[in-house]
Amino acid sequence: RTGEYLFKLRDHLLNLPRVRNAVNCGEKKLILLSQRYTDVSQIIEENGWLSEKLESTEMSSEKYTINLDYNHFTADEALKELLPTEVSIPSSFEQAGHLIHLNLRPEHEPYKKIIGQVILDKIKSCRTVVNKIGEINNEFRTFPLEILAGENNTYVILREHDCSFGFDYSKVYWNSRLSSEHARIVDLMNN
Repeated sequence: RTGEYLFKLRDHLLNLPRVRNAVNCGEKKLILLSQRYTDVSQIIEENGWLSEKLESTEMSSEKYTINLDYNHFTADEALKELLPTEVSIPSSFEQAGHLIHLNLRPEHEPYKKIIGQVILDKIKSCRTVVNKIGEINNEFRTFPLEILAGENNTYVILREHDCSFGFDYSKVYWNSRLSSEHARIVDLMNN
């Protein structure tokens, strides 16, 4: 019956990311309605079916509190709450294996460890978060890095074009946007 009720109430459900619309509460199953309704009578006006169910005591209405903690938020949502409003949320990163590489701006400097920890917590495949701390100034296009969060391990293994690439990210230039160049090199090695 819960599926039927969810379907009939679909326009009135809570619909929060990472929160189920139907939850077990002891012996009862609760269907969570949108926050825009302060009282179930507001829904009854739009939905006669619900009025019948409430009158027949097949359903009842009660208040329910949802506690959203850190685990319910995405990285962007968590950073929006943690960083001052005048500090922008870092918008992009490069992922190579278990390592995430950020290019943080000077405005992020006081918050870089927090940013690194949030990224580490929220991206499950990530075990190391690094930030570029200097300029590219050599023929191999490598740059100095600092570890912001996670393991002190910059050795990564990537799989691309049916090949595995293992290298120390701090000593090798790698850019995932060069995938077609990587394919060309693999083809050269195969021929």
